[in-house]
Amino acid sequence: LKSLNPGSQRSIQVISSFTVPPAREFPLREQEWEEVARRAPEIVQAQLVSARKGGMRPQALDRLKESGAHDISRLRERIFFPSLDRWIPVIEPDPYFVLDYVGEEGVLYFLDEPLTFSRRMDAAHAGFSLRVTGYLERGESLEISKECQIAPSDVLRAVDSKGTFLALVDLSASGNGLPGAVDIAWRARPSDSYRKNPERLAAQLKELVGSKGAALLYAGSDDRASQLSLFLAERDLLSAAVLPGRLPRGFVFPQESILVSGTEDLFGVSRRKRRTKRRSGREIFFKDLTQGSLVVHEDYGVGEYRGTETIRTSDGERDYLAVGYRDGVLHLPVDRIELLTPYVHVGDSKPKLSKLGGTEWQRQKERARSSIRRLVTDIAALYAARQSIKGHVYAPDTPWQREFESSFPFEETEDQLRVIAEIKGDMESYKVMDRLVCGDVGFGKTEVCFRALFKCVMEGRQAALLAPTTVLVSQHYNNLLERLEGFPIKVRQLSRFASPREQNETIKGLASGEIDIVIGTHRLLSKDVSFRDLGLLAIDEEQRFGVDHKEMIKALSPSVEVLSLSATPIPRTLHLSLSGIRDISLLE
Repeated sequence: LKSLNPGSQRSIQVISSFTVPPAREFPLREQEWEEVARRAPEIVQAQLVSARKGGMRPQALDRLKESGAHDISRLRERIFFPSLDRWIPVIEPDPYFVLDYVGEEGVLYFLDEPLTFSRRMDAAHAGFSLRVTGYLERGESLEISKECQIAPSDVLRAVDSKGTFLALVDLSASGNGLPGAVDIAWRARPSDSYRKNPERLAAQLKELVGSKGAALLYAGSDDRASQLSLFLAERDLLSAAVLPGRLPRGFVFPQESILVSGTEDLFGVSRRKRRTKRRSGREIFFKDLTQGSLVVHEDYGVGEYRGTETIRTSDGERDYLAVGYRDGVLHLPVDRIELLTPYVHVGDSKPKLSKLGGTEWQRQKERARSSIRRLVTDIAALYAARQSIKGHVYAPDTPWQREFESSFPFEETEDQLRVIAEIKGDMESYKVMDRLVCGDVGFGKTEVCFRALFKCVMEGRQAALLAPTTVLVSQHYNNLLERLEGFPIKVRQLSRFASPREQNETIKGLASGEIDIVIGTHRLLSKDVSFRDLGLLAIDEEQRFGVDHKEMIKALSPSVEVLSLSATPIPRTLHLSLSGIRDISLLE
């Protein structure tokens, strides 16, 4: 056994043992599985009877019946599922409070702002009860779900029954404290500022010495601590403690004669900002230019930079840039460097140098202009067609959609929830979605994408996720397989990691509609790949695909919903988003 560095993939050291913690918050023992599986049919049947008597709508009643049968089946088969936590009252009949895990003797408890604590707990429980009531009315939950959260009154009784408590409050008010507690008033105020008046600090310290008080001064550095100590020694104020540590702002306890002065109180706030001259793009290009580098002259084409030369002319000596071509050398004055741009390599082959004479370079430029014009015309026509087409209107979220989303092991951020709502809004409207999700690495773009893919499949349509590398394809494939465990959704990957036989089976499955989701590289854009009913195309790291690649599937199916993910979108994509041709969502 060896420990491993996941970054370098190298062994660290030999270990004799390791601990594998449970993968879930409440791993179930065999007898617990048996008990909950035994009681589940009784509980579901009792709720169905109660729901019929209460006049529940037939649609909600069918949903309750289906959900209950689904839970019973998985409990009998010992299968973990996202909504298993609603069976906690059966698994753990006696609720536990966090204080039950703390020792009984010699423990001092601190309770911060009891009134705020009580109000927020009441609000959280009211929200929980409201959500559970909604689920019950729609037939999406069971009555026992109400017992999944301890009532605020039970929490307060548990707090009151424990040992010694110290409640901390800003303002003493009715209900903001502990019943029968001793009231200790500790008055404080912010420390004064002494930056422009150090003698005021000396005067206050002398008063503290006279009243047998204490002072603690945070200098912020060793040098400042030495200067402050010398200042105090000259005034015979050696009783004040000077620390080199940093505390931004201090405070004073007047009744207890205690002064704690912070670094900003003593020396002020430094707001000076170091100014740096920003180099222009041309300056950076010239500084980084080395002999042998390929450059492009606006009028003469691709050449090889050969250094600078000083040439004497009738106007005197001047510095020139020497650029070599196939049929000669061009000497360009240094002050005309704006005519040169660095050559950007495409592929591994070395480009052929242009000629100073002839019309070859002009013909190349004209061919490039014509190609760009055709591409722009095609893209404009495609986007015009997509905006005029009415897209597929997706239904609201299904119970399976909510179950899939609840299996996400992390709490969603506010931005994630907002972006997910924007994507669902696009899909549930007549508008054909073309949305860019822009966010840094680790901000949750993949989860947003997975939920969109799942929603598409719930409508009986196919979804495709396009990724730039085989490694990323494999990563997405494995993560999505794990998330879709327990759902009847067929996922395949299409990249060089798959064997030729597997690729052929995947292509056939896409054409027949047997495969619901495919994750692949550029291989997805091959002519032999077709879909029975493609509903959503997601493009991860969209900046790494060429314009023609990204527009190819859109052209084959103009009504397909498109979701692009990028941490660093290219200027063209940003322009389309900011001009309103494409929608943009930000994850911050």
